[in-house]
Parts: sequence; structure tokens; C-alpha cells
Amino acid sequence: MSRRGNYRNSAVAEIFFNLLKTERIGRRTNRTRNEARRDVFDYIEMS
Repeated sequence: MSRRGNYRNSAVAEIFFNLLKTERIGRRTNRTRNEARRDVFDYIEMS
């Protein structure tokens, strides 16, 4: 396990969430929370 403050700790997660925001969340407007959940689920499962 890396130490706190080590930039490699969460690099993969940060890249994933950055891509999720730019490719999916930033381009769509969801009316309900469930719609947003389904959209994120589809993004993860279909990618």
C-alpha cells in the first residue's frame, strides 16, 4: 500500500472519474437520480 499523499494511490480512479465526467455526465442532463444511475451503469458496463 502506498503512503498518503503519493500521487499513484488513486491515479486509476481519478482517470476513470475524469473520463466519466467528460464523456457522459458533462454531455447529458438527467431528470431523476435513477436515470443518472442507469446512465452511469450503462457507461461502465458497455465500455
